[in-house]
Amino acid sequence: MVYLSILKVIYTIIAIYNLKVKIFDIITIYLNANVLKNVTIFIYQPRKLDDGTGYICRLKKALYNLHGSPKWWYNIIVPVLKKYSFEVFISDIYCFIDKDKRIFLCFYIDNIIIAAPTKTLIVQTKKKLAKIFEIKELNELQRYLGYRIDRNREEHFIYIF
Repeated sequence: MVYLSILKVIYTIIAIYNLKVKIFDIITIYLNANVLKNVTIFIYQPRKLDDGTGYICRLKKALYNLHGSPKWWYNIIVPVLKKYSFEVFISDIYCFIDKDKRIFLCFYIDNIIIAAPTKTLIVQTKKKLAKIFEIKELNELQRYLGYRIDRNREEHFIYIF
């Protein structure tokens, strides 16, 4: 997923261009991705759904902690973003950019950072994604990946602790 080094680059861009930032959560992200047809995975019945028959289940949707889930999810999200004029950011496959509007999207599992010059562009981008995925707005960018983020808009600085 997104690595700290690329987040530092994104935070730098956010600070220099004084971009607006919001964090969103895609609800049940991996359940949007199907298991590939050439992959067969069987699992035991989940404890709370176990009917005592001893049956095993064939997995049809991706799950958290399943090795292929991030890739299957990526295969779902990339065509959606390309449809909306986003392209892969050069240095990381989990960051995307709309060069014309200067909108940045970075994914970490089910969290998306959307950075843009205006709140309107962030809202428009969220609405486009919400047509396909269930999205919940999270707090302002104050904590991410275990790091505390402090922003000084006047000096165009972002501090990462």
